[in-house]
Amino acid sequence: MHRVLVPANSTALDALAAQGAILRLEDYGSFSVATVNAATIGGVKALIALGLEVRDEFTLVNFNGYMLDGADVLGTAQRLASIPAELRAPAGAAAGAEQRLRVVQFQGPVRDAWLGGIEATGASVVTYVPNNAYVVKTDAGSDAAVLALAQQAHVLSVASYEPAFKLRAELRPPAIVDSQFYDVIVQVIADADGQSMVSELFQRSVAVLEEPNHVLTYLNVGLRMDGANVLDIARDPRIFAIEPKLVPEKYDEAQGQIMAGNLNAAGTQPSGPGYLAWLQSKGFPGQNPFPFVVDVTDDGVDRGSLTDVNVEFKVDGLTGGASRVAFNNNYSGDALADGRAGHGNINASIIGGYNSTAGSAFEDASGYQYGLGIAPWVKIGNSKVFSNAGSGVFNQPTSTRMANAYNGGARISSNSWGYTSGTTYNADTQAHDTSVRDALSGTAGNQELAIVFAAGNSGSAAGTIHPPGTGKNIFCVGASENFRQTGTDGCAIGNTGADNAKDIISFSGRGPTSDTRKKPDIMAPGTHIEGAASRATGYDGTGVCNQYWPTGQTLYAWSSGTSHSTPAISGACALLRQYFVNNGLTPPSPAMLKAYLTNGTTHMTGVGANDALPSNNQGYGLINLAQSFDTASRVLIDQTQVLGATGGTYTTSGTIVNSGLPFRVNLAWTDVPGPTTGNAYVNNLDLEVTVNGTLYRGNVFSLGTSITGGTADVRNNLEAVYLPAGTTGSYSVTVRATNIAGDGVPGNADTTDQDFALVVYNGSTSAPTPDFTLSATPASQTVTAGGSTTFTVSNSALNGFASNISLSATPAISGVSYSFSPNPMAPNGSSTLTVTTTAGATTGTQTLTLTGVGGSITHTTTVSLTINSAPVPDFTISASPSSQTITAGGSTTYTVSTSALNGFAGSVSLAATPAISGVSYSFSPNPITAGSSSTLTVTTTSGATTGTNTLTLTGTSGSLVHATTVGLTINPVGGGNPVKTYSTTANLAIPDNNTTGVTSTRNVADSLTVSSVSVTTAITHPYKGDLVVTLIGPDGTSAMLHNRSGGSADNVSTTFSIVTASAQALTAFNGKNTVGNWQLKVQDLASSDIGTFGSWAITFNGEKAVSPSMAIPDNNATGVTSTQNYTQTGTVASVRVKTTITHPYKGDLVVTLIAPDGTSVILHNRTGGSTDNVSTVFPDLTAPAQSLNALIGKSIAGNWQLKVQDLGATDLGTLNSWTLSLAAQ
Repeated sequence: MHRVLVPANSTALDALAAQGAILRLEDYGSFSVATVNAATIGGVKALIALGLEVRDEFTLVNFNGYMLDGADVLGTAQRLASIPAELRAPAGAAAGAEQRLRVVQFQGPVRDAWLGGIEATGASVVTYVPNNAYVVKTDAGSDAAVLALAQQAHVLSVASYEPAFKLRAELRPPAIVDSQFYDVIVQVIADADGQSMVSELFQRSVAVLEEPNHVLTYLNVGLRMDGANVLDIARDPRIFAIEPKLVPEKYDEAQGQIMAGNLNAAGTQPSGPGYLAWLQSKGFPGQNPFPFVVDVTDDGVDRGSLTDVNVEFKVDGLTGGASRVAFNNNYSGDALADGRAGHGNINASIIGGYNSTAGSAFEDASGYQYGLGIAPWVKIGNSKVFSNAGSGVFNQPTSTRMANAYNGGARISSNSWGYTSGTTYNADTQAHDTSVRDALSGTAGNQELAIVFAAGNSGSAAGTIHPPGTGKNIFCVGASENFRQTGTDGCAIGNTGADNAKDIISFSGRGPTSDTRKKPDIMAPGTHIEGAASRATGYDGTGVCNQYWPTGQTLYAWSSGTSHSTPAISGACALLRQYFVNNGLTPPSPAMLKAYLTNGTTHMTGVGANDALPSNNQGYGLINLAQSFDTASRVLIDQTQVLGATGGTYTTSGTIVNSGLPFRVNLAWTDVPGPTTGNAYVNNLDLEVTVNGTLYRGNVFSLGTSITGGTADVRNNLEAVYLPAGTTGSYSVTVRATNIAGDGVPGNADTTDQDFALVVYNGSTSAPTPDFTLSATPASQTVTAGGSTTFTVSNSALNGFASNISLSATPAISGVSYSFSPNPMAPNGSSTLTVTTTAGATTGTQTLTLTGVGGSITHTTTVSLTINSAPVPDFTISASPSSQTITAGGSTTYTVSTSALNGFAGSVSLAATPAISGVSYSFSPNPITAGSSSTLTVTTTSGATTGTNTLTLTGTSGSLVHATTVGLTINPVGGGNPVKTYSTTANLAIPDNNTTGVTSTRNVADSLTVSSVSVTTAITHPYKGDLVVTLIGPDGTSAMLHNRSGGSADNVSTTFSIVTASAQALTAFNGKNTVGNWQLKVQDLASSDIGTFGSWAITFNGEKAVSPSMAIPDNNATGVTSTQNYTQTGTVASVRVKTTITHPYKGDLVVTLIAPDGTSVILHNRTGGSTDNVSTVFPDLTAPAQSLNALIGKSIAGNWQLKVQDLGATDLGTLNSWTLSLAAQ
């Protein structure tokens, strides 16, 4: 069974229904979800071919690595079998005062009524978990009703939320030890029983590390307790999750110009100074300072004062300017909110430092200002959570710190820190995601706070972004390279790490998260960043790469890390917020900040990049404020539309405004914070963009450009479609609520809803102009002069186009005419173009331009037409066999055949050359008609010239002459047997487990006396131990070559018996005559595997062996030589040599094969060092030092020699034997 998502306008449902494939159907309005039996329609490929999205993940739920499949009860049970008994929930329904945690999973995306059905049981919903499931808490009064839900058709399963599900893997046996202490975060379900559970937890723990903090439906408590208690509390239904308490750590103008897109032509470095002037050209500041704050959650900033501040933190960077430091919230335990390490200070400088002073103390050699921040008019706040000693203290929970920052005027929070390990969605990630939507949970309405986090410096491997950077609603930032060539900084980042804005620096953290969501979201320069040095008493620079840089001054420091790309994006968020205000717009939501800034990014193509967006390396690419602040037309929807149920849609349509700009659409939403024990995504919106009738889905990219096809993104709450400049016409953007399972807009009456931010760049909502597209298929046709061919011309009507379309074709070609039927064609119709040619038509390839005119609109398309000349009547000639061998005084025959081409009807006269003494030729019949054959008889006298000749057989018909060749070998009367090789292509499928097998036959007409036989086979089979291979002679003599040996090894592709010893001796054929049918039989005598008998070759009289047992003289260039004489005739086609040479140091030896004409090939040339012996087969088992191909074409007859030399002192050896196996041409 498979689950598929079917669009509302799809005809695929009819196709599925016609085949009886639909097992269950749920109609959500804008789409349906069908459970289908794919086998009835041809499998999953057939589903995809119908345009359906296969969504088999709809049945899967993951809890800390335990996978539940509601559609596979048995498989789920097998996967959960490893859970120890003490981490399993009690069996049966709750009774008395018992409580249970259950998992209710639906058949598909959640309907409001289904969720209402859970609530009607009296159970309380704890959280949604993907896919399509809820964890609910029951008591004796509701548990049976919840269990009974399993009987309802829309419920897929009801299961226990096992205690094991609550624990991260590192807190489960065998990793956890009863007597060892662990720092943990416990999520207590915040209902009427929650506070009593908290009290019990205090009694069980040895230390309270974090006081209870109410987040969503949980009380989060930080504790230190032993392993036994950790496992014990996991069994309590008042506990939802237990996770390790992780350790937090802290993760100029050149940077600004890169972010502004002010780059050189190559896009690798800034084009020059001028960032401040560029900002002013975009209408900044508008208000000075900006009427909001960017919070820097970090170590301290400057001296921890609101008045005694660095001049660069004052309005316009003036000594008399007002301070732009709005608050210092100290959560570090230090007496002062100062920044002695300098990390928070440089990050505050990157966000909002103002430096316009000239001179070498304030700008580098290229004129770039040190300490000029991205938003030099914004106010800065500091939440000091890292002490001056460097440790992360965080003495107030996330919700308190975010609320205090918001109350202090912060609308953006910059966080250049994170935990040291993990890629999970933990309780603190959840808390930060919660604060994005509402930083003041106790105040009416939603007080939104954009939270920016660093991707961390644990790259470049995948899965190196740690919490809270793994959040959904936070803005996660990776680091690209800055451009500053001033040497290696104190963090060991050299000039190569700051030389190309297109590169991703190696340390930048990479996604994915543990639930495979894409991170980071965006990139900004993060290397060799200059910013203000802290003026705090005792400033030591331990939080930056260099305390002061350049040397000789105390105003500026420099540093590298995602810690410094993050405040750059925070500064960009500040600019964008004020940009909206400056242009009369409502301040953007956090979702709009993400959608808008990612909408303007540049696809990075340098080191570590050049991948498909969005990627786990670069997210949506490098921030480009030039596009974000350009004057292109945009459609902006910022949380003014709410989708209240699964299946709901929002659609906006219009026209692409400027063909010189790209067309881009970004969708972002602040999702419901997810569960900490399962996958984190809750509400699923899907972006669909249709341009001129072509659908593009969100996040389906090839490199930096969207492509058609693919499937909708079910995990990420940021989606995009990017089309290049040159895209024109109409568009339609649909936001589809594929699953609304949680409260995405807290505070209204609907508990299942979701709003969103949408940016359509280079689009307007003005009514699109009626238009049409024109196409033709196929793209090319080929016709012979005198013939005709057709193309199909089609149109698609756009935006209500309703005119008929008149068609024409150009250019005019001699002998060619065009006709369209019908003409004109109707909107959304088609027409057949017939191209007719005369016999004298101009030949060659032409590009035809097909023009369609509908009213005042004209479009063209092109096809290719190739006209070939009419063919000339002709014939071909061939002969078989390709060669024959006879003894002088004898005769032999060949069959000569012709074939008629292009209507050839003449006769063909035949002749043979050359003239050979004692040889005569006769053809019967001669001449012959085309398409028939003749027998060539070659007759020889006893004194005929012997040897091998190439006969040319010529066919003549008028001016047409064609020839073919055959081989003729004439042996002397009483001469030795020639070496002959016969090759046969079988291409036979070997039947499985079948004693009959397959047999290939080769007829041998040559009369030879066998002195040796070798057989080469090419048989493919995955289990050679199933096979028997047998050679059968004309008289019925047989020998098994291979008898079910080799086990599970592949194939019988070898030569018997020089390479592979035959199962039975081939000497059984010695003395036999070769005339007649030789057969090779292959049987598969075991089941399951099948193979193919490809080809085989048999060679007669080509193999000789000798055993000289010759002592090899030590350190002697003369060596020893063994000779074998071949009286056999023939020409070499291939050579194999088998040697048996014993010697304790084979690296001393040179082994050479010498042919009768003196041609030599070195087989072994002092390789192998101290290993023993040269006992092998060249070239099958050991590649020769020189190629044996040098002997191909040589005469076989004569003395063949094997020479062995020992060219090193000390060791002695013996040439025991050698075998020479020759195949003939």
